[in-house]
Amino acid sequence: MIALRLLAAFLLAALVGALFGWRRTSRQFVDYRTENAPSVELAEARCPASGLIAHWPLDAEEGGFFRDRSGLGHDLAPRTSFAPLAALRFGPVRVEAGRSGHGVSLRRHQWLVGPNSRCFVTPTLSVAAWVCLTAAVDVPTIVGKSTWPSDGFWLLATSSPPLDSSRRLQLGLASEDGVTHVDADYMLPLGQWHHVAVSLDAAAREVRFYIDGVQRGDVHRDVPAWRVNTTHPFVVGDYDDTGRWPWSGGIDDVRVWNTVASPAEIASAFREGGGQSGRTACTSP
Repeated sequence: MIALRLLAAFLLAALVGALFGWRRTSRQFVDYRTENAPSVELAEARCPASGLIAHWPLDAEEGGFFRDRSGLGHDLAPRTSFAPLAALRFGPVRVEAGRSGHGVSLRRHQWLVGPNSRCFVTPTLSVAAWVCLTAAVDVPTIVGKSTWPSDGFWLLATSSPPLDSSRRLQLGLASEDGVTHVDADYMLPLGQWHHVAVSLDAAAREVRFYIDGVQRGDVHRDVPAWRVNTTHPFVVGDYDDTGRWPWSGGIDDVRVWNTVASPAEIASAFREGGGQSGRTACTSP
């Protein structure tokens, strides 16, 4: 009898937790136009005038962080969903087989958060990463630094209306003209590793995409000049550190430059992260 009462109490507590998590998540999605993660104080840093400002191999967690190998100390901290049952079910960020060596497996309820470093506060930026999308749900975000819809950028795969439901790689930008999604004209296949990269230049109003080390299509010109975000951290695997638009699948070897990375730099990142010789498939997390 006591065992049954304990079991009933446990199930009731789990149900209450699930309802609380569901209500909080639902409210967050309904109010996402105005509710953002709390602002984070801008951290001073010794940033290069032009060059690599972050390199996260993501092959191991060290002391509770995924270390930045650029030498600038932009380490990533793992996050797990605030929804009680989701946190219990999916657990912490896992290190599993990546494109080459190891990478992180994110299951729609985990992401990685870096600092709000002055190095990331730049109108010229390039990002490259190995990604493997395993589920086309919500709006899977690869990286982002933004206070939607006021400022910043986010690199994502569209998987939900009103954007698109075909897993198209896009770069979201917030500017004085509102929110713009620049389309790479590329659909991310499910369960396959691919190297994606993008460079954006607010002054020149240009965006370039790269897939597997090669530029994808022409340069996108006359792109709205994006507003640089100064109040939120750099996030890998989510949009803004709220769990709003999380990634589902693998991410490996992420690099960030505070300049328009050259085609040679993108090709080098592709080769060093696995190139044509790494794993081609990933399993559903």
